[in-house]
Amino acid sequence: LDTPPNQMHRADIKKMLVHRSARGRGIGGALMAQVETEAQRRGRWLLVLDTVPNENGHRLYLRAGWQQTGIVPDYALRHHVKPGITGWAQVNGYHGPVDTERALHERVAYDLDYINHWSLWFDIRIILKTVFIVLGHREAY
Repeated sequence: LDTPPNQMHRADIKKMLVHRSARGRGIGGALMAQVETEAQRRGRWLLVLDTVPNENGHRLYLRAGWQQTGIVPDYALRHHVKPGITGWAQVNGYHGPVDTERALHERVAYDLDYINHWSLWFDIRIILKTVFIVLGHREAY
């Protein structure tokens, strides 16, 4: 259970695994109940976790009464590329906190575009665009 210091209401479940041979015995449900109890003990009322729709973990969370808030197609593909100091989404205005679901979808779309069209020249283009943004002081951070 990860409790971000800048979000006193929230706790993130980083990883929860039940071995295949132990599934169907109520272990996942018991772990979920324990996580919820621990979050409440820490004063966290919003639990967040990432799952793949229609897989075992996702079904477990739905059975436990968790509410699904949104699906971002291909979000996990972003993790196939190491983060850098800048990126295609950032130089196109998608940087900092994501405050709407639409902004999240747009950021992911730029990241996937980068993954699908990567080249040395593409990286050089991003770096040059970053330099111009920073020198022009156009909301760079």
